[in-house]
Amino acid sequence: MSAIKRSAAKNKSADTGKKRYGWIFRTAGFLLFVFLIYKLLEFLLVPPTEWGSFREIYSGKEKWDTIYLGSSHSYNSIDPNVMDLSLNTASFNLGTSDQALDGSLFLLKETLKKHPVKTVYLEMYFKVWLEGGHAGASHSERDDEDMTNLWVILDNTRFSLDKLQYFLKASSSDYYVPGALSVRRYWRKLLNPAEIKENVKNRLEYKEPEEYKGKGYFGSKNKLGKSLAIYGFQDTIEENMFSGDNYEDLKELVKLCKDKGIELVLYCSPVNDVYLMNCGYASYVRQLKKFAEDNELCCYDFNLAKQEYLDLEFSDFRDYNHLNSEGAAKFMELLISLRKAEVSEEQVFYDSYEEKLEKEDEQIYGINFLPTDSFDVMEVKIQSNIKDSTRIRTEIKYVPDEGEEISCFDESSNTDFRVTLPLNEGQVVPGNVDVTVYVDEEKQLHVRQHSL
Repeated sequence: MSAIKRSAAKNKSADTGKKRYGWIFRTAGFLLFVFLIYKLLEFLLVPPTEWGSFREIYSGKEKWDTIYLGSSHSYNSIDPNVMDLSLNTASFNLGTSDQALDGSLFLLKETLKKHPVKTVYLEMYFKVWLEGGHAGASHSERDDEDMTNLWVILDNTRFSLDKLQYFLKASSSDYYVPGALSVRRYWRKLLNPAEIKENVKNRLEYKEPEEYKGKGYFGSKNKLGKSLAIYGFQDTIEENMFSGDNYEDLKELVKLCKDKGIELVLYCSPVNDVYLMNCGYASYVRQLKKFAEDNELCCYDFNLAKQEYLDLEFSDFRDYNHLNSEGAAKFMELLISLRKAEVSEEQVFYDSYEEKLEKEDEQIYGINFLPTDSFDVMEVKIQSNIKDSTRIRTEIKYVPDEGEEISCFDESSNTDFRVTLPLNEGQVVPGNVDVTVYVDEEKQLHVRQHSL
């Protein structure tokens, strides 16, 4: 009888075990199914990335003693291959578009887990301070564009506690789901089979961009023409740029470098003056210099470099504020000379942006076309450091796509205009604002900006 009981108890125990393990296997199978479905959706919907180079942080192919952090100005201006040959370093450029300070801090933390970093170059483009459209903002004010730039970093780095902390602090809770699940950002493609087909094709045929030269550097061959006009860019530098969440991130980054015995070099990559003059750059120079001095940091602002040391032409830029490969070569040559102490900061840089504009050769830097509160009025600003404005004469015409041109202005001494665009049935007549600028009656530049 006892044998029968033992057999029944054994069978019951086996049945219980089967049920327990069966539940585990079913759960594991379900999770595997969900994972495979997600990876399929990711393949169908999520575009291929050009930032796969971030995986080199973890590859162990090379141990970096130097890294470059910052915005697109970093990855467009510094080629680690060139720097390594000249400075005997092993380096990588971890710049990303509009990289904010919390992104730089996270990438530094990740890199330190795998690499014996001794020097960090942090590019200090002023626009990263203007999250939410103003200085002193909190990360919770980030919008879709800000988050798109942040996802580049999140999508291409491994999971870690530092990454989780970065993710949770980087935005409001509204972005937690799309931040964690990249498929969620592109789910609307499910309604458009043509977009899915195009995305699959792009993934299957993906090649690294022609501009990518390795080690995080993107070198462009594009060149500006003989004149420069920009439309709609009116970022305003405020007196409290070094404030808010970005400022706290910067202070933490500085402290981390000091605690680890890492040399931190702050720098500003060259940007065309037609952009800087319109945003109050002189104020940013003062604020950045004060921060560097207060924290005993090396700081190079190449927007203050004298022409004899860094003579950049329009053709050295790929657009109004990024260097192309030729401009980057000139820039790196000077940076290397500074790092080798072949030239001194006192020799190379002006003390302020005001001093630069005062002492540089007088010239027309370019033209800003700016929208106004009225849809049919465009502001035109001639950016120049010419002291005697009577030497400048400006002709402005409106050239319709169809019909005869209309003369708007032909004035001397004036460098700021408001152009009223012609209307037809309440709509702006399609065409171009045509601007010609003369100095001492010699033609300096001619640009056209479409009205729409």
